[in-house]
Amino acid sequence: MVCYPLKAMKNDKRSNFKAASMASKTHRYLMDKI
Repeated sequence: MVCYPLKAMKNDKRSNFKAASMASKTHRYLMDKI
């Protein structure tokens, strides 16, 4: 992770954040369904 260029790290963080929010949204949706 340290040897990554700054730009790649930024993109990584952004995509990780997106994935996390998607997962939480899906989780909430499933919990509402039950």
